[in-house]
Amino acid sequence: MYIFDLDDTLILKNNEEYKINIVEKIKQLKKFGKKISLVTFNSYPDEWINSNEIEFDYVYKPDMININEEETYMKGKNKFEFIIWVIGNQKKICRNKSKVIEEMLEKFKIDPNNAIFFDDHYRNIESVKKIGVESILVNPSVGIPYKYLNLN
Repeated sequence: MYIFDLDDTLILKNNEEYKINIVEKIKQLKKFGKKISLVTFNSYPDEWINSNEIEFDYVYKPDMININEEETYMKGKNKFEFIIWVIGNQKKICRNKSKVIEEMLEKFKIDPNNAIFFDDHYRNIESVKKIGVESILVNPSVGIPYKYLNLN
């Protein structure tokens, strides 16, 4: 299973050629029966998916919860593994990518050794490595090295 982040991994700013190439690579992987997943914290993946006609086997999009009170935040902090985003004066909460990926692998009955994860954030790479999934840190100015998407 190939697991992708969206921004700065599948989508690079101002790089239309990369977009065309990466979409074609994903479509080739699908033709050969590979499972393709998207795990993103972005709020707009449907638009990107639909515009590129990619059929992902699994898409995780978080339900962002506004956390405006510090007390509520601290209660949640002890209960769940999650990531906190601070946007202006609001805090938003979503689940840790490694937990989402772990559940996805279990749902599809995929051995972590048969999965590869691509993300542009080091913290996500390190947390997903801990569950046994090969994890590739993507340079947002270059994109995913195509060698990881070859069918050989």
